[in-house]
Amino acid sequence: MTPEYQAYKIIKDNIYLSVATSSTNNKPWNTPVYAAYDENLNFYWYSTINSVHSNNIKENKNVFIVIYNSTTPEGSGVGLYIEANAYEISDLTNAKKGRFYIQNRKNCIPDDGSHFIKESPLRVYKAEILNLWLNDAKKDENGNYHDFRIKVSKEKIVKLLL
Repeated sequence: MTPEYQAYKIIKDNIYLSVATSSTNNKPWNTPVYAAYDENLNFYWYSTINSVHSNNIKENKNVFIVIYNSTTPEGSGVGLYIEANAYEISDLTNAKKGRFYIQNRKNCIPDDGSHFIKESPLRVYKAEILNLWLNDAKKDENGNYHDFRIKVSKEKIVKLLL
């Protein structure tokens, strides 16, 4: 199985991702969110505008995302690590688009997205991927595991999504 196929399976099989953000004074924050993706491998979720991670994204668009299955037995899990830029969607056209992907993943009928703009306390957020890695580990001659990352091609994953 190629690293890109492994990454594709992780994205397809897991509905939650963990978004790590940082404030302007470098205070870290990590939040699990229900998320969906589009045909270009952009991720979408919605959150309240006053949550810590939403405020951090307003201040600093650099995020780090991790997707993994936490139910796998110890030592058998593979995680996908994603460097991305995230932002709040404030216009109706893009809110509707992001909402479509989220609702479609939930097998719900998409709404018009209007309650995710203007005075609403909720917003749709979008993360655009910059880099991806899978984790892996190797045992050394003393039996100790050493963790490392394998770079993954976004373009190859996108082809698998089509």
